[in-house]
Amino acid sequence: MRPSSSTDAEAGRRSAATLFCVFLLFGVETAYAAGLPLAVSQAGWTDPWFVSLLVALTNGVGLLMLPLFIALIDSPLRRALMLVSGVLMAIAAAATWISSEQGLELLLVVAVLVFGIARVAATVSLLAQLAGLRGDATLLQGLNGASQRLGSAVAIAALSSALAAGLWGLVYGVITFAMLLWAAIIWMLRAPSSGGSPRRWMLRDSPRVLLEALRDPRVRASAYLNVVILMSLLVSNSLVGLVLERRQDSAVAAVMLTALIVARDATSVVTGLLYRRVRRRVGQQATLTLIAAAAFVSLAILAFAPHVEGLYIPAFLLHGFIVGAGIATTNLLATHGADAGAYGARLAASQLPAGIALLGLPLVFGVVLDLVGVTAALLALAVAIACIGGLMLSAGAAALNSARR
Repeated sequence: MRPSSSTDAEAGRRSAATLFCVFLLFGVETAYAAGLPLAVSQAGWTDPWFVSLLVALTNGVGLLMLPLFIALIDSPLRRALMLVSGVLMAIAAAATWISSEQGLELLLVVAVLVFGIARVAATVSLLAQLAGLRGDATLLQGLNGASQRLGSAVAIAALSSALAAGLWGLVYGVITFAMLLWAAIIWMLRAPSSGGSPRRWMLRDSPRVLLEALRDPRVRASAYLNVVILMSLLVSNSLVGLVLERRQDSAVAAVMLTALIVARDATSVVTGLLYRRVRRRVGQQATLTLIAAAAFVSLAILAFAPHVEGLYIPAFLLHGFIVGAGIATTNLLATHGADAGAYGARLAASQLPAGIALLGLPLVFGVVLDLVGVTAALLALAVAIACIGGLMLSAGAAALNSARR
């Protein structure tokens, strides 16, 4: 019995360390993305096209680079990729601060590009490592969702405090330190054998590998769900801010948005902690249905929230449920029951549609917002999310039918 207890204890420590890495990584991601507009304004760059370019670089471009990384993620070199990515994120954060202080526009663009690409490589590698851990996969993925959103909530609260104290430059110092700590933990985590056979993809094989992964209805359902999660986060992180600033003083709008985001992330944390119990009670397809319904209803509520500001609260709480339950569900769909040597390819395939949506959605929403107004723009998003939710449910049903055969 003693070897078994020792093995279980080691697995527990590995799981705890990996989840702490999730907390650090997503906290850093949130702090960097939220602090970037301030860094841009600090340097005196106010052109909308430049800000839009930086948002695209830090969010969408990295996801589109995933085909270049799957050869490493699904190989014994995954840990090295994570180490390099973490160090590059730390360097990029420091370079972002230096470039904004010195007014070096080209250095800022390069720093944001490096951060965005390294972040995606680190994230997908970490999720692949998490999926290969021993233990109850449903519990681990619920804790994964809770860790992600707890990191986000802590980052937003810390960023708001730093800005209130006039210490915005400290944000990038903390980000740099956090990513160096992250890399140190990854260095100490020597991944055990996961029971799968790591595959040595060649770069030229990436399109074929991704297409093969997307033929699996579980991966397709995960991909559609990632778009739903992305749209919910984008609306509550950014687009609602645009709406609030049109109707409120900028300081009031900032306080309202911060409070709503923290409430949303707290809801996500609670959802992640309760995820295993809920998932076992209602099942996969019912969970997907609840997420799709919550996404549609939240956007419909937000369409009328500018006229009744109290409606922002239920909409953001619904977003918290969507994100908390969605993170766990999408990772289970992409990896659970699959060959451990293909986790990276399946996770990358499930992320690509979200990367494409992230590049185009803000621009489309901005155009529609100017042409037809807030209510119509949000209702159009509700219709779009209903269509995506339908595709997600169809793929989920196909996955269930495939599993029964």
